[in-house]
Amino acid sequence: MGKHRFRLTRIDPVLTGICVGAIYAVGLLVVLMIPVLFDKGGESTPSLLRSMLSMYVVMVLLASLIATSVCYLYNLLVRWTGGIPVELSEETPEHRERP
Repeated sequence: MGKHRFRLTRIDPVLTGICVGAIYAVGLLVVLMIPVLFDKGGESTPSLLRSMLSMYVVMVLLASLIATSVCYLYNLLVRWTGGIPVELSEETPEHRERP
């Protein structure tokens, strides 16, 4: 039941992109639901939906490029720095969270 030390030596940009994409997909559902929930029967809802969707797509693309760039930069810098030390410990039954 001791502590185990590991080093984070690589972050996979593709898998990071998949995880971030799944998070953005959930966010997209929220963004698309806002005009539907607050619709008062006006004709402005489709244009509002289009503008919100286009803004969301641009923000997602920029955020994805930044996240991927950070992963690649980390992978380059880890060669000189050795990575981030991560300490893990075994979970015991009395330390588990109870619902």
